[in-house]
Amino acid sequence: DAAIQRVKRRVSIEQYQMFDLFVLKQWPARDVSRILGVTVAHVYVAKHRIAKLIRQEVELLEGKGG
Repeated sequence: DAAIQRVKRRVSIEQYQMFDLFVLKQWPARDVSRILGVTVAHVYVAKHRIAKLIRQEVELLEGKGG
């Protein structure tokens, strides 16, 4: 949760909304794209970009804790 919150502050609201709806709430990419007015490709790009940032934050947090 801490890693997600840190990343959330670093990305645009739109990028995080795409990630939240698609990954965390498990909406279909097509629905996310329709609701937010973006392409399905944008949804997938946001997912990959934010997932990478979260992995980096987790590594950083684990490094500090261990």
